[in-house]
Amino acid sequence: MNLKKFTLAAALAALPLLASAQTYPAPAPTPDPTAQQSLGASANQNSTSAYNGGMSYYNQQAYQAASNTAQDISNQDASNSGSGYDGIGTSDAWQQAADQAQSVANDNQAQAGAQIPVQQQAATSQSASYNAEVSAAPAVAQSNNSAAQSAASSGAAQSTASITQSTGVQQGQPTVTNNTGEYLIAGAATQAAMNGLTTTGFTANKAAYQDAQNAASCGNPWCAAGWMAANAVEQNIANGAYAANVAAAPVLGTALNVAAAASALNSAKGTRRELGAHYTSERNILRVLGPLCMDDLRDEFAAARHSKPRLQALYDKLPTLTFIDPACGCGNFLVIAYRELRRLENEVIELLFSKGGQTRGLLDVSTLSRLRVSQFHGIEIDESAAHIARVALWITDHQMNLEAAERFGTTRPTVPLVDSPHIHHANALRTDWAEVLPPEQCSYVLGNPPFVGKSNQNAEQKADMARVFAKVKGAGVLDFVAAWYVKAAAYIQRNPAIDVAFVSTNSITQGEQVAALWPTLLQARVKIRFAHRTFQWSNEGKGIAAVHCVIIGFGLREPQHCTLFDYGDDIKGDGQRITAKCINPYLVDAPDVVMTSRRTPIQNVPEMAFGSMPNDGGYLLLTPEERAALLDTEPQAEKWIHQYLGADEFINKLPRYCLWMVGISPAELRAMPEVYRRVQAVKAVRLKSTRPTTQELAATPYLFGENRQPDTPYLLVPSVSSERREFVPIGFMPPEVIASNLVLTIPGATLYHFALLNSTLHNAWLRAVGGRLESRYRYSASIVYNNFPWPEPTAAQREAIEAAGQAILDARARYPDATLADLYDPLTMPAELRRAHQANDRAVDAAYGYKGDRADAPRVAFLFSLYQRLTSLLPPPKKQDRREVAI
Repeated sequence: MNLKKFTLAAALAALPLLASAQTYPAPAPTPDPTAQQSLGASANQNSTSAYNGGMSYYNQQAYQAASNTAQDISNQDASNSGSGYDGIGTSDAWQQAADQAQSVANDNQAQAGAQIPVQQQAATSQSASYNAEVSAAPAVAQSNNSAAQSAASSGAAQSTASITQSTGVQQGQPTVTNNTGEYLIAGAATQAAMNGLTTTGFTANKAAYQDAQNAASCGNPWCAAGWMAANAVEQNIANGAYAANVAAAPVLGTALNVAAAASALNSAKGTRRELGAHYTSERNILRVLGPLCMDDLRDEFAAARHSKPRLQALYDKLPTLTFIDPACGCGNFLVIAYRELRRLENEVIELLFSKGGQTRGLLDVSTLSRLRVSQFHGIEIDESAAHIARVALWITDHQMNLEAAERFGTTRPTVPLVDSPHIHHANALRTDWAEVLPPEQCSYVLGNPPFVGKSNQNAEQKADMARVFAKVKGAGVLDFVAAWYVKAAAYIQRNPAIDVAFVSTNSITQGEQVAALWPTLLQARVKIRFAHRTFQWSNEGKGIAAVHCVIIGFGLREPQHCTLFDYGDDIKGDGQRITAKCINPYLVDAPDVVMTSRRTPIQNVPEMAFGSMPNDGGYLLLTPEERAALLDTEPQAEKWIHQYLGADEFINKLPRYCLWMVGISPAELRAMPEVYRRVQAVKAVRLKSTRPTTQELAATPYLFGENRQPDTPYLLVPSVSSERREFVPIGFMPPEVIASNLVLTIPGATLYHFALLNSTLHNAWLRAVGGRLESRYRYSASIVYNNFPWPEPTAAQREAIEAAGQAILDARARYPDATLADLYDPLTMPAELRRAHQANDRAVDAAYGYKGDRADAPRVAFLFSLYQRLTSLLPPPKKQDRREVAI
């Protein structure tokens, strides 16, 4: 097996899953409390016995696998000793190796055998607990009795089935539930490494024998000495491989046991989501590592290729670099970072010491390779994941040692394990990172902190957020990942040379979260060095997490250059690299400006408001079918039925209606029994609410909970729109059409306002500062509209803009059967409508005096500058406490 190409993710298929599922009959409840208590105790004992038996079974399998491997080695070595591999004293060496391997095989076989009594004891205990369950639950006596009778004869099989049932692993099934898969992957990696070690040892011994034969056939002592030196190198590799194989056997057993234990403890399907864990693909890890450190290090290497002093400086620098991942999970980021650094070190060693390959086999790589896993630190709240992170780094170290052996002919031994990564099992938000790695000794902070939105945080996570943001008002809107940014900002204050890079949900760079988080970071002198704008995250976990992320690299030093990676419409692609002057919290090349939430616009334009919220349990809303049925029985209801538009109905032309009974008299309402019944249902729904304000609305159940309906024509803006559209569709509506709380309204808006909001400048502004729902654009009045800087056009410019707005409406009108979704789909947008928008952009750009590129980035930079000029003359909307955060 070529371990150089081996990856942890691919190894899962190599892991033999040991059992198939079996479902035990569930006891039925009994009204007898004593019997029920006895049943519970018996069931607990049954579960404990099954678990112990299953763990013992996994131990037995691990020891047996190690024994079989060692036995194979012993048999092959013994065969080599007596069948031709007998040149220059190697026969005795082969026999000695065979004896050592046989001893290992015997020890592991004995350990495997020692598990049998444990399984038998578990089977006996399980049988007894089954019988106790039968006595306590007469309703299921027959089925449980059958299970109890079979328990004694199949204790080991039932124990294995119990573990299988907990983990969700079926025989031959390549996937597993929850984070168990990460531990099974590590077990598979260890097993694959052991297989590779066996092959490596045998191949090296074979090469050593050939070297000895060549030495014997040489005609002069110099030739013989060269071949014997090569013989010693190959024997060294073989001995190291055999020793590493023996050492790896317990690691395999541990990984499998951790998998079983983790499954039993984390069997709930929501565990991963609750922790906010999204396991990371190598592609995305390299998106972090490249601009964080590896790009600079590779540039440094390229510049030093022809300078021995500069190569020596880089060679001396690499073993001084230290990394900490404060949410390390199973160690993915640390593993890839260590691998990339070892490969770079090999390149440096090649140029600095190998003399063009002439010294192959003679370099002492065990001393020349100075990078160590002890340079890598991590904090992880899941104890099992922390354990696997250590194992994964050790396995990667061994893989890199094999790569060095292939390249230089020698390597450093993997075992004994003299260096260990510093992985701490702890809550990173309640831990002083300086106790894990003093910041004065740290080079880089990196990782993928948990993604948990404010509404999905559990009680412990909310408490952690409260601790970190104790002195920041408005922090309740923040995603859980934001806490790592604040902790990192505090950590690097003691060493401004540290660079940081985190993968994060894109929400912390959009909408209301920017104002809640970034003032604290900016006051801490944080500067963004590089950033990947919104892209779709892919990972190597069981279920690919459908999340949209950003990567932000930052520090305290003034960046020599800033780099943005923009994904445009292709959020699954590789992104376009853009050189920037300054990257602000919205990940835009613009000054560090933070949009505060405002109740009114910064300029004299019509105000924007939410639509009306029914808060009715659905009883005031009608489908077309419900409307028709109601009018059949109560035609007098027609005057109270209005068209009702949310974002979906507006964009997709979906018919929906509501009962809008503002001004209805009691007599009119009572004259419509079906409408009256619906009103009664609304009252019941509101009274059941736990919110006092909703309960108060039960006094007027025939009205919407919140009435914000304009009494004049208004401009309707959907609150959410697809990211595929270049323009968020908006349109004029009469006051008789009721706007739902899922749209925004601008009463008194004119063609001028319609055209401005339909411009590329405004939509670029939305894409930069607005929030997102998944990847869809989320429009808000308080952030997007109220902070938008409007132009100050001349009368002629205003007239041109209004004409352009009318042309957009005219182009839409040419397709009366099309929905706005049809008209604004990039693939189906009519040519007339596209030309109308282009003309509108020219008119709007002229009013602003904008002469830059059509792309979003320069447009947004222009608008940020204008925003700064406009708001510098305004009082702050509201004083907020942005004092330094206590950590």
